[in-house]
Amino acid sequence: GRQCTVLRVVVLSCALALCALLGTPAVAQAATRPPSRPSVASYSNNAVRLTWGSVKNAAAYRVKYSTSSKYKHPSYVTTKTPTVEIGKLRASRTYYIKVRALKASGKALTKYGKTRKVRTRSTKSYRN
Repeated sequence: GRQCTVLRVVVLSCALALCALLGTPAVAQAATRPPSRPSVASYSNNAVRLTWGSVKNAAAYRVKYSTSSKYKHPSYVTTKTPTVEIGKLRASRTYYIKVRALKASGKALTKYGKTRKVRTRSTKSYRN
């Protein structure tokens, strides 16, 4: 009787502790995946057009770009579709670009995805 009750309490508390431990990573895994690495649709000496896979429940996307691979002094563009054209870039420069999905509130829905490295052209012509 009494030993059985004590054993039940110990088993139950162990099960609860195990659930608490296992519950944390499960929540992290349930997080929405970030957008895929952007693909370069076209580029010129001063603009880059990018596309990426859409994210379910994303209201918009924030594109972060910089001439620094560590994203020092980044610039941002927000778009409602999984495509963007970034203009006013410098010729013959390498840009690092990554994308995250946003909720309707403007808060982050995902982390930033993988970086795409793009080098602008030296001349005024488009390249696909």
